[in-house]
Amino acid sequence: MAIKITATFVILLCSTSIVATIICSLCSQGVATTMRTTKQCLAGVRTKDGRAKKFYGTRASLSFYKPKVLSTQSSSTRIKLTNGEESIEVGYMVNPEVFKDYEAHLYSKFTVGGKGCINTHCGRFVEVDTRMRLGIIPNTYSQIRGEKSTWNLTIEKDRADGNWWIILTEGQDKFSIGYWPKNLFSSMAEYATQVEWAGEVYYGIVPDSPPEMGSGYNAVYDTRVASFFRDVTVLKEDFKFVQPDETEVFSNCPKVYTVLDAGSQGDYWGRLMFYGGPRRPKSILSW
Repeated sequence: MAIKITATFVILLCSTSIVATIICSLCSQGVATTMRTTKQCLAGVRTKDGRAKKFYGTRASLSFYKPKVLSTQSSSTRIKLTNGEESIEVGYMVNPEVFKDYEAHLYSKFTVGGKGCINTHCGRFVEVDTRMRLGIIPNTYSQIRGEKSTWNLTIEKDRADGNWWIILTEGQDKFSIGYWPKNLFSSMAEYATQVEWAGEVYYGIVPDSPPEMGSGYNAVYDTRVASFFRDVTVLKEDFKFVQPDETEVFSNCPKVYTVLDAGSQGDYWGRLMFYGGPRRPKSILSW
């Protein structure tokens, strides 16, 4: 799908990189791994911060790629809910130090008290559906100019018990993967105040080949080339999914990674967002 939009192409310049030591846990195998000191880079769209806002979930279909990374790098695409210092997220991740391969795995993560945990290693995420487990890899990946593989992912607060559920939908199949218990959180116990849809990479402080984000190509208004989130919605206080409003593009990335918000694009595509890097298509018109 090529989208004709008159908006100016946005390239976000780099801001100061965040330097952190990331502690990762391989939940499905119960292995804890400490990554080297790295730079973090985020590029995506988020709701504008506001403590008066209340979100009870989000949903989006993600184009599923296998971004190339080096052994000490990682790349992920995720939807995320936050409230203060607490957050929950789900998406796919390529991380050789965590998963011991270069495939893209379904992952979840929560952050409480400044510490994060991937999948089930900390024993706090409760897996329910045995047909679709955290850590799986897809049968097929999306191809540039070819078939697209997508996962429709939902994070949703249960109205009855208050737990935060992850739901994955493939075609007509719906999998309630599991949940984070409400009592795990403080600020996130009742609701989130901000939602993000973004790509994220970690890479070494010493210059090396930049890891791919998404499809590996910059954000362009073309679903055949760029990685995307489509049919993006948020769950409001009336527990109805609607397209988000009052959003903003954000990035702390070098200029080789870009993001675009295409707005609402009809019934199938819905709210559509593009992101990725570090490569730039030679000619958009040639695709």
